[in-house]
Amino acid sequence: MTELSIIALIWWLVCVGLLLGSTLLVVTLRQPSRLAQSDDVLPPLSILVPLKNDTPSLGIATRSIFHQDYPDFDIIFSSVDEISPAIDHALSEARAQRRRRWAFVRTQPAAEGANPKVANLLQPYATARFDQIVIKDANTILPAHHLHHMVRELEDDVGLVSSAVILRGPETFPAWIECALVNTLGARLLLAGARLGVGVGIGAIMLIRRPAFDQAGGLIGISKRLADDHAIARQLRTIGMKTILTPTTVDQIVGSRHLRDVFHRHVRWAACRRSEEPFVFVMELLTSGLSAAIAAALAAPLLGLNPIVAVLGTTLLWIGAEIGLAFAAGWPVRLLLAAAIPCRELVSLVIWLRAAIGPAASFMQPRS
Repeated sequence: MTELSIIALIWWLVCVGLLLGSTLLVVTLRQPSRLAQSDDVLPPLSILVPLKNDTPSLGIATRSIFHQDYPDFDIIFSSVDEISPAIDHALSEARAQRRRRWAFVRTQPAAEGANPKVANLLQPYATARFDQIVIKDANTILPAHHLHHMVRELEDDVGLVSSAVILRGPETFPAWIECALVNTLGARLLLAGARLGVGVGIGAIMLIRRPAFDQAGGLIGISKRLADDHAIARQLRTIGMKTILTPTTVDQIVGSRHLRDVFHRHVRWAACRRSEEPFVFVMELLTSGLSAAIAAALAAPLLGLNPIVAVLGTTLLWIGAEIGLAFAAGWPVRLLLAAAIPCRELVSLVIWLRAAIGPAASFMQPRS
């Protein structure tokens, strides 16, 4: 029992060290100012926006593209549908703008076994005017200078720049659970990793250097991959091109959520990580708050503590660190978040197990 308690104590220290270390890295993250470069040295961009589902935030997300102060870019919306509420909503916002060039392209449905989002991007990607291409989920809201911040990371050895997502506007308790999944867990680890030089492809928004990506196989090369964002980063690594995550984040409105919707969406994302980054997928389980609580219970006798007290203390430490991070970073914070964090740990276990045992093809669904 003593050996088990020692191992548990070491593992508890690893888990808590990861929590506190990542929290400190994000809290001390400096936000960049706007690019000092003059507009004439900034490369023109083609922004591709695949459309699928209509959401209340689609309008503000579309306007956030047109309101970017970047000097030169055009926009291509695409959909496999000719008419849909999402198309009507997005294009009505586009027609109200006068400053930017934009177009709508109807694309071909995905072939069997192909990634629907990638299929919806093939034609716009091939016909885009510029070689620096931004792929943006339709419901992603861009801060005013975000294109500048992405381009500032595009050095000669960088092939992909992406940004972490922060969920805002939760209206139901399951929505708060999703904020705990995406913000204080996901964004915390992503931004901390970025401080340490670890770049990850995030599909909410990606800036791709097209000549380099085409050299690595292009969209055709990842057409049957489950996670297009991870696959793009992996393809670029094969030719020595790095992926960078910006210190700035983008927003999505979470609104009202049902637990069923949260579960199915995050099972798919977990399956993507299992498919593309299996080591990361395994470590998610072993370094979670739930794992830390179990380790605390097993290590408690070694320290002369009651296991229940050790579990409660670890849980309170986890909640406190994540709420402190959310407050310091300006992310959504309410008392409901304190209850959502331990609920997230239980939901995450079920999500992980479901993603671990399901066939990858069953998770192949397009992103809005």
